Amino acid sequence: MQGKLRMDAYYYGFTETGDRSLDRILSAVACAGKAYHHTDRWNDSGYTPEGHEGDTPVDWIQNAAEVAKADHLTEIAKKEEEHAEFITDLVKAHMESLDALQSTLRTEAAVLQRAEARIREFEERDKSVICVCESLESARKRIKELEGRLTGIA
Repeated sequence: MQGKLRMDAYYYGFTETGDRSLDRILSAVACAGKAYHHTDRWNDSGYTPEGHEGDTPVDWIQNAAEVAKADHLTEIAKKEEEHAEFITDLVKAHMESLDALQSTLRTEAAVLQRAEARIREFEERDKSVICVCESLESARKRIKELEGRLTGIA
């Protein structure tokens, strides 16, 4: 079935397309035209040309078309499988990227929580320092007041 296909009939001929399945259909039509001058005889049995299947020219053409259909459906299925694998790989890569991003976000969130805790510590210390400063200021005022009394007594 891989040999050279007849592409010429009596009064017409075809040029190969390069697609073996389609070329078999063209060849079946050419062989039918070569075998019988009129299409009304294409249902007559006779011989089966090399590279074709069936008892009549109609069979040759129909069988070639069925093989072409199967070949093209197989090719489509193969391309769809390759596409599905590509999409699967792409989704996996995106999921890995998302996992890495999620891990980074968790790390950043932990760092942020620690920073916020430190800020709260400093705020508490600031409040304590303010209280100490206020107490110190009150103590100074009290000392001045007591010094004034002592000066007045002396």
